[in-house]
Amino acid sequence: MLKGVQDEARDLSRAVTTLDVEEQLRRVAQLQEQVDGLASGFIGRARHHRVTWVTISAIFKISEDTARHRYTERLILRRLGQFSRRPLPSSLRELFTTKPPVPLHSAEASAAGQTGESALDESIPIREPTGAALNRLAPVLSMLVRTARLSNKEVSDLIGCSGSYLSRILSGERVPTWALTQKIARACGADPEVLRAVWESEKLSSRCRDIHYIDYAGDRGQSAAERLRKAIRTLHLRAGRPQPEDIAVASRWALSFTDADGILKGHNLPTWESLTNFILTLGGKPYQFKEIFNQAEGEIRTEGALPSSASGELPLD
Repeated sequence: MLKGVQDEARDLSRAVTTLDVEEQLRRVAQLQEQVDGLASGFIGRARHHRVTWVTISAIFKISEDTARHRYTERLILRRLGQFSRRPLPSSLRELFTTKPPVPLHSAEASAAGQTGESALDESIPIREPTGAALNRLAPVLSMLVRTARLSNKEVSDLIGCSGSYLSRILSGERVPTWALTQKIARACGADPEVLRAVWESEKLSSRCRDIHYIDYAGDRGQSAAERLRKAIRTLHLRAGRPQPEDIAVASRWALSFTDADGILKGHNLPTWESLTNFILTLGGKPYQFKEIFNQAEGEIRTEGALPSSASGELPLD
């Protein structure tokens, strides 16, 4: 995260004279969000090492009450989850307690997978939780650049942004403003209006990615398995209802068609590894699902079977 903040600040300083005022503000807002996440992480680490709220509030020049309410454990983990490249533990104690690495296929990892909290979490191959794989704008822009036979540097020079920021746009890590999207299209000799529908769809999608899906999981009187199904359904709908084969491709085959189809139908509880890759591929945050997943696992150990939904599968309409 620290390297990301440094890169973003460096890119902004290089491009500040070439960006329009609105784009400058958006880039500063993105940078501020990253800095806030970084501050949350260091404050969480400080609390883990017994630094008092009095000291923290004095350093950040805020009241002690404000510090306590602004940096609760839940909020710290939520902010860190927005930038983490891997699922986060459910507590700051777990996050900042050093653990020896455990091989993914070891007996210990297998046992941990049966009991819930895992060394498995530490070993899952994780992708960025940004929804980049399902970004529909990035492939179109990349195709325009290739068709125009321009290098990224040539395009970045023409549109007035840094090469690294353009790379993030073309990889799907950033959604450009409409003004910047127009510049990219014109630099490649394309009509910007052709891209408007795709850009609007992607922008709307990006605004929906910070939703807390468990808030949409239904009544807590229902089984954890049923609530998990509903949370997965909401995530799937927000991602545009991609088909299982599309999800498999977007995950770069971290998920198979069978994995994705099984998670959507909800007949059986998936492994945490599969569910994590599914959530990240659709632009969600695994930490939001971890608690209810553990509860569903507990139900299975107690009842011996996954409670079925009324229709026998996760409804997709």
